[in-house]
Amino acid sequence: MLDNEPATRWDDRSRYIDQIRNSRRFAEWIQQTPDASAEIESLQSIARELDDRIHVYLLASDTIKSRLVAELIAEHADIEGVDQIHFNPSLDVIQGLQVRDRDAFRREGLHALVDRLDNLIRGNSPDHTRVNITGGYKATIPYVSLMAQLYDVTTYYKFADSDAIIEIPEAPIVGDMDLVEKHEAPIAALAEGVADWPDFKKQHAAFCRNAPGMIHADDEVAFLSPVGEILWRRYQTDWVFYYASDDVESQIQQLPNIRDILAKKVDVMRSNTKLEKKGDHYVFDDGNNQNRIYYFSEDDDLYIYKVFQDHDAAEKYIQTSFGPDDRADVTHRAKRRRLAAKSK
Repeated sequence: MLDNEPATRWDDRSRYIDQIRNSRRFAEWIQQTPDASAEIESLQSIARELDDRIHVYLLASDTIKSRLVAELIAEHADIEGVDQIHFNPSLDVIQGLQVRDRDAFRREGLHALVDRLDNLIRGNSPDHTRVNITGGYKATIPYVSLMAQLYDVTTYYKFADSDAIIEIPEAPIVGDMDLVEKHEAPIAALAEGVADWPDFKKQHAAFCRNAPGMIHADDEVAFLSPVGEILWRRYQTDWVFYYASDDVESQIQQLPNIRDILAKKVDVMRSNTKLEKKGDHYVFDDGNNQNRIYYFSEDDDLYIYKVFQDHDAAEKYIQTSFGPDDRADVTHRAKRRRLAAKSK
């Protein structure tokens, strides 16, 4: 009855869903049946393989059935070695990941899957993450496997009707990161979406010729393919990016403490957790030292327009005005910059 029903119809099917969720007999069967699903069976094998207590994060496709299965497993499965099973429908139901619409699957679903995996892997650190590709859509396996390899994460797969679980170790493939570095500008543009594909193709003919697998293009628009997005996200984990004018960038290169702050704390700055408003300016204050960075965010991009390693000079600069015209001038003159990322 629920086969291939989109997850957006969850509320429409709530009566039938609640009958299943509230069935005590069904809940007990899940708790007591080690092979109730491929997910439960494989997680039990992985926990034994690791010989450690683990936390599990479930992802569901964009269907009622997949979300319901994930919720039932999270609520009722009792798996030896598993401390907790996490499933948040607002984050973990991957929009567009379905088989009804192939274009939506490629254009939306795979990109959303890459985004959620990126957040989970980096949020928990690759060293403490494993990927289980046993359950779910088989069409996602190549993309998930590629991402795991690029992020140095071990992957597990359990064959049906077998106790054996295959471990694909973290033997990272570099991909062609030299190509990504060489063509950073057009790849960054594709990540945002290109509105004029024919013109873009003319301007970046070498990139389009050398990396067609990274591009998904229609007649007029283009964006990164799922493989392109995986490579781009992995590349970005090695670098931090910001925008600055030539003169500000020259200052940054002469101030090692400022470079160190940027290399470690761009994400903190972007999240505004240490942002202070002083006069017309927003300032990143790194604590009990003289390092100050004046900046603002626009469309999640970081624009740096003044840096100091001199307390008196920084305090004097606070008194200057900084209005909309100044902000527009900074945006106009700034260029994309990067620094090798450092651990926080």
